Amino acid sequence: RLYNYINLSKNDSLTSLFALVKETNTQMHMEKEMTFVNGVVDMVATNGGSFKKELIQTVGIGRAEDLLDADVRQQLLLAQTDIGIKFVRFHGIFSDELMVYHEDADGEVMLNFRTINRIFDFFVNNHLKPFVEIGFMPKELASEDKTMYFWKANTTMPKDIHKWKKLVSGFIRHVIGRYGIDEVLSWEFEIWNEPDITNFYWHGTQMDYLVFFKDTYHAIKSCHKNLKVSGFSTTSWAITEHDWTDVALEYISKEKLELESFTYHIYPIEWKKNLSDISILPTSRKGLYHYAEPDYIEKMVKNIKDKIQQSDSIKNHRTVVTEWNSSSDLFDLIHDTVFMASFIVKNVISAYRHVDVLSFWTLSDIFPEIQLTDDLFYGGFGLVTREGIKKPSYYAFCLLAELTETVVYQ
Repeated sequence: RLYNYINLSKNDSLTSLFALVKETNTQMHMEKEMTFVNGVVDMVATNGGSFKKELIQTVGIGRAEDLLDADVRQQLLLAQTDIGIKFVRFHGIFSDELMVYHEDADGEVMLNFRTINRIFDFFVNNHLKPFVEIGFMPKELASEDKTMYFWKANTTMPKDIHKWKKLVSGFIRHVIGRYGIDEVLSWEFEIWNEPDITNFYWHGTQMDYLVFFKDTYHAIKSCHKNLKVSGFSTTSWAITEHDWTDVALEYISKEKLELESFTYHIYPIEWKKNLSDISILPTSRKGLYHYAEPDYIEKMVKNIKDKIQQSDSIKNHRTVVTEWNSSSDLFDLIHDTVFMASFIVKNVISAYRHVDVLSFWTLSDIFPEIQLTDDLFYGGFGLVTREGIKKPSYYAFCLLAELTETVVYQ
């Protein structure tokens, strides 16, 4: 059975682990002879569908500034070669470290894209595509001083929506001018991150967010009507356990907003207490949750696909998981184990019929959302350690990348 690594102590891990092992004669000796069975599969009659490589060709990087790191870039280019990564999603395109937004003494908006250029130049020069998450709020534009993460991401509404729209449209026009409209039309844009988690990722009501979403959507589309804008980047719980998504879909239908994709996040865990009561989400989550049933992801993506099929506001009813992993715990030691290889292969293969993209969160353990330890393995989200060691999860994607499109048998 799967050991619950959530409650595993890093100081005494082997004692806890081997306490579960029962060395019986059956386990110690392989007495059962292996047999081989020959069979014939009728490929014409097989209705396995198509395995699209697009499913696994998007990956997450923690934040935009990380893409200036030489080690992150090297890991990303390696994954491009080994796995076929094409799209990269990340937080913080308007973070203060990138010095994008400033107001002069008269309160006039001043935009500086010099540092951002280095990020997108890297993408374009290496034939990678950004999946741009629009957010978070620059400090000088924020309505409140409420932040999260080690790098102080502000998650409040803008103090002036007109200045926010000027920032968004200015950014879009800049990248169109620098890289050309054909290039930018191949990118993806997503507005904010997990706005359903109020007082954490979003300080305001759901209606505040939806109006904000509409204004941001129009700011992007004002630059070119065919730009790909998606939403809402919520947790899967907001879709299946609450009416948050139903309200949001009804709103965009009323406002006649068509989204390129419906985006969401999925982590196969079940919280032991109400999510809104958890005050230590950014740090340790030990003991607050347990793993869900093995078929959780398959069932979730199918249920969500069925829901989106009923919406007239999602183009081609396309669904994109922009974050997924075995858990959302940054210190979950299972992330570093061989279990992750079977977990990834099993869930990708079982889910491929019901979702268009599964973007793993994240590629690298270079991930400064919180202050990390110096440990080589600490339970980070990444497929690759900070030192460049490929984890079993990385090789799972290498294996999946070798699959062809025709599904003979499942």
